[in-house]
Amino acid sequence: MKGRAPDGSPRPNTTEAYRKRVQELQSDSEPNSRPVESADGKDSKNIKFDQWVLTEKPDISWDDIADLEKPKRAIEESIVFPIRRPDLFPLGWPRGILFFGPPGCGKTLLAAAVAS
Repeated sequence: MKGRAPDGSPRPNTTEAYRKRVQELQSDSEPNSRPVESADGKDSKNIKFDQWVLTEKPDISWDDIADLEKPKRAIEESIVFPIRRPDLFPLGWPRGILFFGPPGCGKTLLAAAVAS
């Protein structure tokens, strides 16, 4: 399916190029790249992520969060109410909430309050 690009130059057959590239990648028995290493030179497979995982429950309550009344109410309606009264939510409730916004707007604080 060759044609012309908007600038008038001949358009390459990208489908054929993709097929050739897939065949090249499938025919290689050994990967061309080396394993990813961390900044200190250790193999990435041996890195432990336990140091970044919180094991204790956060000590944040809803009263610790000043302002943010609309997000607090939305979280309460979508997470807290269905957990307390599942009989009122026969269709279930959301399985996740996406917090978004600029740094420092309270996303992590809200998540910590939900976790506690």
